[in-house]
Amino acid sequence: MQGELGVWLASLEDERRAANRKGLVRLAFTLPVVLGALLFSLVALDGNWLNKILGTLAILAFVYMWAQAPARALMPAVKIETNTEIARAMKLEYQAYPNANFAYECGTYFGLLPVHDKAEFEDLWIGEFDERAFELIEVHLQKRQERGNKRHWSNVFRGALLSIRTRSQFKGATLIREKDDLRDWSETYLLNSPASPIELGMAPVPTSNADFDGRFECYSEDPEEAKRLITPQVISEINRMEGLFGAGRHTSAIFHDGYFVLIIESGNLFEGSSHGTPNDHEAIASTIEQFARIAEVAKAV
Repeated sequence: MQGELGVWLASLEDERRAANRKGLVRLAFTLPVVLGALLFSLVALDGNWLNKILGTLAILAFVYMWAQAPARALMPAVKIETNTEIARAMKLEYQAYPNANFAYECGTYFGLLPVHDKAEFEDLWIGEFDERAFELIEVHLQKRQERGNKRHWSNVFRGALLSIRTRSQFKGATLIREKDDLRDWSETYLLNSPASPIELGMAPVPTSNADFDGRFECYSEDPEEAKRLITPQVISEINRMEGLFGAGRHTSAIFHDGYFVLIIESGNLFEGSSHGTPNDHEAIASTIEQFARIAEVAKAV
């Protein structure tokens, strides 16, 4: 890659080499001493051999982790710096750990996100497309599970949420989601909950696309307005997004308050780099491609 991004990638290699050297120095100074002490304890001291071996392995693991600490400490910074440089190259603003935004609030209110107890946000991209404001954020949702006396967190959603101001003006809310029998998120859509379309005063809106209507259902506060908003281009983009990230993924959308919000269960995105990989250029290209695929939806609204 050329330009400022290419210069920064070269400097990143220097940081990686420095972190690796620091780890090797730690090993060089500590490993001989630790191995000598362990050998003495195994041969000269009495005790259970199994406990000695297990203790030896535990100490060696600790030494290895300590030697790897400089490299591990670099990893979060590498991702943040890489995405910041990508954003700068694309004239965008980037935030690594943002707060909840408009798209998340829409998805939660209209029941387009799974029921969850904890939400984490990362990788917020802010900018303009065709002179229209947009935001793209990654969301990780978890639900608390209980089995007897044991509690654990279960992942229920990880994906990208795009919000972009539309060209056309509209007054009511219109949502698009998978049909009931195609959903596999437990407790995600509760038909009698406050977030259900019926409780929100929405009416069903059929489109002119039979295949789309077989998989998705549309609801709107203004059915006539919805028919104008759900164009063949919008249907095409939702179909495309549904197939981009593999089987079992979910895609939904809503027109609300002058914005089009797209929700895509896509897994972990925007991993532009990580410590120790020689594939920075490929990882960055993948991040830009992921971003471009989702941002392409903006052309349809």
